[in-house]
Amino acid sequence: MNDLDKLKQEYNHNLTRYYNGCKYLEDNSEQWDLYIQEIFNILENINKILAQISIYEKPNKKEILEGFEL
Repeated sequence: MNDLDKLKQEYNHNLTRYYNGCKYLEDNSEQWDLYIQEIFNILENINKILAQISIYEKPNKKEILEGFEL
């Protein structure tokens, strides 16, 4: 597995965590104060990984929103 594949795998993992976290907060709004910062941290990490991936190739909208096929 090359570096780009590792980045894509990490991106997919973080994207899943982000979507799951958002869904959790939608369903458990009373937990907002406890978990919103973690959601922002995951989103920041997603953006950093995406910037690294963009050095090698330009991801399309589907890949950005749904993750990469590996």
